[in-house]
Amino acid sequence: MSNLNAIDPFLEYSGKKGIIPTNTLNSWKGALSAILSVLEDDERTTDFVLSSGDVIKNRLQNVNLDISGGTIGLYVQRSQLAIRHFLEWQSDREAWEKTQAGKKTKSERVVKTESKKPIGVNPTSHNMRTISIPIGDGSGAFNLTLPEKFTMDDLLRLVWGLAIYSADFDPSEMINKFRKPYNTKNSASTELEILN
Repeated sequence: MSNLNAIDPFLEYSGKKGIIPTNTLNSWKGALSAILSVLEDDERTTDFVLSSGDVIKNRLQNVNLDISGGTIGLYVQRSQLAIRHFLEWQSDREAWEKTQAGKKTKSERVVKTESKKPIGVNPTSHNMRTISIPIGDGSGAFNLTLPEKFTMDDLLRLVWGLAIYSADFDPSEMINKFRKPYNTKNSASTELEILN
């Protein structure tokens, strides 16, 4: 049983050495930060998080009503995954790092997957549309394939799903900045409330 604070050196080491992709580390850090907010001091252990996922999900859902259950489930899963990696690293760093080195990178997986597609097949179906949104610094664009019809709730799920991959992700900041734009069950209002 290890205290969750002991994971910080593992995350720092993995990031500095480039063993784990930055996006993955950011998602693990964001997830761990979110679950720490609902744990008592004596519960901040690897054993508790690994064995009490449902308890943590319930607490997170009760204090973060604007976040979907699926997102909260991802926080718990990512926290548990980070802990499992930490425990393997703690047990045998060399073996753990060799295992990570043997995994294919995302670009290798994409190339392999794309090479299996028949030539001339458009991955966008007639019910989907692809949009391009420029990145703020002008270094590229986000290309998204979306259904022709989607709701503000879908948009919020997309924002929350992508937020954990940002380099400066802070779940508490997200909760304070974005509120659910409208209550779909009780109100016809569609105004987006953005808090500063």
